[in-house]
Amino acid sequence: MRVGAGGRGTALVAAGAGLAVLVGAGLIWGWTRTGGGPGSGAGALPAGSAGLAVAGPAASTATAGPSPSPKPTAKPSPSPTPRRSKNGFPDASTTGVPPGTKLRDVGELTITKAGSTITGVRAKCIIIRASNVTVRRSLVRGGSCGSARQVEVAENVRNALLEDVEIDGAHVHARGAGLGGSHFTCRRCDIHGMARGIQPNYDAVIEDSYVHDLYGTSISENLAFSSNGGGRYVIRGNNLEMNDVPTGGMALGLIGDWGPIDDVLVENNLFNGGGYAVWGGDPGETTDKNPDYYARNVRFLNNAFGRKFFKKCGYYGPVAAFDTKAKGNRWSGNYWLDTRKPVPP
Repeated sequence: MRVGAGGRGTALVAAGAGLAVLVGAGLIWGWTRTGGGPGSGAGALPAGSAGLAVAGPAASTATAGPSPSPKPTAKPSPSPTPRRSKNGFPDASTTGVPPGTKLRDVGELTITKAGSTITGVRAKCIIIRASNVTVRRSLVRGGSCGSARQVEVAENVRNALLEDVEIDGAHVHARGAGLGGSHFTCRRCDIHGMARGIQPNYDAVIEDSYVHDLYGTSISENLAFSSNGGGRYVIRGNNLEMNDVPTGGMALGLIGDWGPIDDVLVENNLFNGGGYAVWGGDPGETTDKNPDYYARNVRFLNNAFGRKFFKKCGYYGPVAAFDTKAKGNRWSGNYWLDTRKPVPP
């Protein structure tokens, strides 16, 4: 299914203030423009407005009647109770589609209309080819849309948001990633069942998400989060696991073999598993690494290292290939989850 303009069998999401294009079984396609957004125009009205009232001088000398009694102030609706795990880090109970959400099947979904909001769908795969797109409370399972990623954000778009989304590879792709591309935020995502969890290029925020139970064979390269070159990443408050699959891999791998890695903030995460749980971006002494691609401006702050799979967190240890002397690199406050003792780089 295609959301946007053009193409045979295309489902259109039409622009208009407060217009809901499709409402049913938990699926809402549409958006509200209140001015200032793309294509809204300087005179766009707030959603639901039928016209514009213009105040001016009084045209009558009629005596005003008594003022009506003020209406009682409505009490604000309480905010939803945050979902919390036992150890304070995300897990399956705090991420993905909230319980009770109704989902509607849409098959393969391509979004081409800027400003679209997609809520409550069950898709095989999603490709985002427009800016300011939001996908919420939805399940993506088992497809690829012809891409190496189940959910792909095109390079030329901006401000994509995935929130409370589950991406399940369903053990179909032993080499692909669950989520990739540039200029996106992934919040409270539950990602599992594929070779790589998240593989961004540039400008990605991953927060409060859970990547776990990856799928691997002898041809896989498994990592919960991986970058082969890029940057401007914020990786905050996540639970990243590299379970025991044939190729080992890492919970977080910054491996600059396609380009430099620059400007990465990694804070308040929990890491478990892999050969090493974390590969910090230094190419090391291997001859196949370009020394110009050493990671820089990489900050690891207040992260926890667990022993869920191995006593050393990773099979060989918690961290490798982090250069404390590289420009802008910082390692501070990282610790063992069980003992609270520091983990050195």
